[in-house]
Amino acid sequence: MLLAGAGQAFAQWTTLKNCEFVQGPHSDGDSIQVRHGDSSHVFRLYFVDTIETSAYAASRRAAQAKYFGMDPTDDAAALKKGRAASRLTKSLLKTPFTVHTKWDEVTPGSSNPSIRAFVETSNGKDVAEELVNAGLAILRSGPALSDHPDGRSKGQILRSLREMETSARIAGRGAWTKQPVRPLDNSTQVLTAADTPRLRDLAGESVTVRGTVSRIGWLKDHSITFLNFDGNVRGDFVSIIRKEDLPKISASLPGKQLTSLIGQSMQVTGPITLHRNTPQIELVSPDQVKLLPTP
Repeated sequence: MLLAGAGQAFAQWTTLKNCEFVQGPHSDGDSIQVRHGDSSHVFRLYFVDTIETSAYAASRRAAQAKYFGMDPTDDAAALKKGRAASRLTKSLLKTPFTVHTKWDEVTPGSSNPSIRAFVETSNGKDVAEELVNAGLAILRSGPALSDHPDGRSKGQILRSLREMETSARIAGRGAWTKQPVRPLDNSTQVLTAADTPRLRDLAGESVTVRGTVSRIGWLKDHSITFLNFDGNVRGDFVSIIRKEDLPKISASLPGKQLTSLIGQSMQVTGPITLHRNTPQIELVSPDQVKLLPTP
């Protein structure tokens, strides 16, 4: 929660306290119409989307349903989850709440009035986090992300939200269809990188995955590096390394270069998390990596 007076320490942020929720045409799970004093605003939550509730958004709703593993042809079921998100947001904001914003427009130059913001309840809960915990939010990327005025980086926030999302998926909360987590038996302690369905089922469990590195890729801002494995395609298992952990991982490798891993057989160990239903292991320590003899 942003401490009193901190708005002055972070001049780019404006903090609006004692905001009131307004039920209007722009109010849904991730967009909030607000009255603050004599002013009215529409704020769009950073980091998340919720399922559309507009009668004219069926095609987008179908795509959003896929994110949760729902049947994209069952529009009524998806609409129900979108409305559940709207109800949750409204219930969280029954009492005066706080908005932190830099007044960034969601779609600059358009008629869309939405401004990106962090929204906190009267007891300091972040609305986006509550939606993710409830299994009713889709994690976003790109301009929908921002560092927080309390000092947390967008990478830290996203990492925390992914953990919440994994817990919600495993528990089958909200729009997620509950999938049983099957424990590893003693004969299969090491899984192959190509066994994506099994790894997806084991979200939340710590496992060892073996494979041959086929490709190394990066996000445009180089904040995350991806290790892809032979036989895998988009949506299959990957290992990821965040920018802050990359130097120590690279320093432990032959030639001190991550590129030395291409064509290398290896195994990685750690908890399985899910990002848009893709199973992944995040590498934060060289101890998680073991190089194997290449066949």
